[in-house]
Amino acid sequence: MKLKIILVILLILFFLTSTYIFAMIIKPSIVFNDLNIEINSDVNLYSLIKKVNFGYIETEDYILDTSILGNQKIIIKTSTYFKEYENEITITIVDTTKPQIEANKEISTYVYEEIDLLNNVIVKDNSNEQLEIKILGDYSFDKMASYPLKYYVKDSSGNENFQEFVLKVLGNSTKSYITSKDYTLIIQDGIATIDNLVIVNKSYSLPNWYGNG
Repeated sequence: MKLKIILVILLILFFLTSTYIFAMIIKPSIVFNDLNIEINSDVNLYSLIKKVNFGYIETEDYILDTSILGNQKIIIKTSTYFKEYENEITITIVDTTKPQIEANKEISTYVYEEIDLLNNVIVKDNSNEQLEIKILGDYSFDKMASYPLKYYVKDSSGNENFQEFVLKVLGNSTKSYITSKDYTLIIQDGIATIDNLVIVNKSYSLPNWYGNG
């Protein structure tokens, strides 16, 4: 009976000793998910961790700062039952998302009536940058036509986006104006006349005796 008790004690001591030695020698290892994180995204520390081998996480969970592009070092504390470790890892804040453009797909105006084509155009980007909107394509407010154009934006990471739209310059309107010299200026179907005199080229100046329109 005493021999059995001794054997049990020895086995327990062996188990505890081997466990202690194992815990002191073997360092916990962390298996991570993707460490590339989109800028300004809501990501907490634990979401980066897939699993922990031979130990557990000591660091409390928290929201990471993802507001600046580039590499960022963070410390994660792990431990076994007998020893604590510090693990330094590098996460990379990236921007791979293209800006989003919200705009009308068709805009209409009348000939000679200039409008702001950027009015009511909204650009959203996860970088929170103030992005410049460009209009690609040729158009004229002085000529009736449908002009296929594109809005274009590009952020500092090189992500770009386009949105096509059509500018329709219409001519089916009649408008009249009285000049300072009491002459009548009429614009009808894109053609301008003053007292039945057709103005064939808008780039030419009117005679002084017509007055200011």
